[in-house]
Amino acid sequence: ETPAQVGYGLAADGIRASGEYRDRPVDRDPVRLVENESLGVDLAVSNTGGTTGSYEVSLYVDGEPVDTRSGSVEAGDETTERFEHAFADPGEYTVRVGSETLSVVVDEPGSVAVRDVSIDADRIVAGDSVLVRATVGSDGAIPAGGSVEFRVNGESVGSEPVRLDAGTEGTVEREVALNDSGAVTVSVAGPLGEASVSVQVEDAVDGDAGDGSAGGSDETAPGDVVWSVPGFGAVVAIVALLSAIAVLGRRD
Repeated sequence: ETPAQVGYGLAADGIRASGEYRDRPVDRDPVRLVENESLGVDLAVSNTGGTTGSYEVSLYVDGEPVDTRSGSVEAGDETTERFEHAFADPGEYTVRVGSETLSVVVDEPGSVAVRDVSIDADRIVAGDSVLVRATVGSDGAIPAGGSVEFRVNGESVGSEPVRLDAGTEGTVEREVALNDSGAVTVSVAGPLGEASVSVQVEDAVDGDAGDGSAGGSDETAPGDVVWSVPGFGAVVAIVALLSAIAVLGRRD
């Protein structure tokens, strides 16, 4: 009976980068990551012999073991072991697992570029808000990260974090209140680039102006009749009318 013959090799799409920027297969020679990303390695363990074989395999970073897996694989069978290791600091590293050796380059994230900005209304009333939407992109070969700043007439009103995979673009949004009337410039600025748009902000109209008064209400109930005589109030006018009716009655 043929003895166990256990061998190792990278699985298809077996090198991955994962973290807040992406989670997908990446190229090797070298593997390019940004700080705090994790390198994932899927290692295929196969047995081409005639009996069940055992294995123990480790992931080394610059010669130091950081993870070890062990198990067994039946004759003619294959299994996959997944390793992950996070790189916190920029630099160049040598990673070895099984019979595979990888060069890993870890950089700081690239810069986020602001490409365009839009708003959901170009005319509002003072005190209302607009939804500001910025288009941002990553133009480099590595992921980009940072914050973009939202401004009103050049003054910062807040910021939002951005994380982008290499060579991609996305959008970031923020509700911005506009309190000053007139032509207002809303802009978004990033590590690379700035985009702006104008908004016409009109004075707020006091919808309660003129409602009520210190002398009471001028409203009347349905069916009420208010008489008015020049120079007299309503009560005086009614008294004068009743007096006139009484005089006519005496004449009859």
